[in-house]
Amino acid sequence: AYERAGLPEYWLAHPEDRVLTIYRLDGNTYGRPLVTELVGETPLGVLPRVKVVWGPIVERLLPVR
Repeated sequence: AYERAGLPEYWLAHPEDRVLTIYRLDGNTYGRPLVTELVGETPLGVLPRVKVVWGPIVERLLPVR
């Protein structure tokens, strides 16, 4: 649905596993996703001067079991 709508980028964050999956359009389809841990900083592809700093967010998550 996101590909068909032409959404240039979308993120899926898994709070328990502390993993981020980023899908970005490559032409008309999403290429291989970028999978990374929720650490450090992640820039937004659609807003290059904006980034997510994970430390303050992860600190508020429940402890990993």
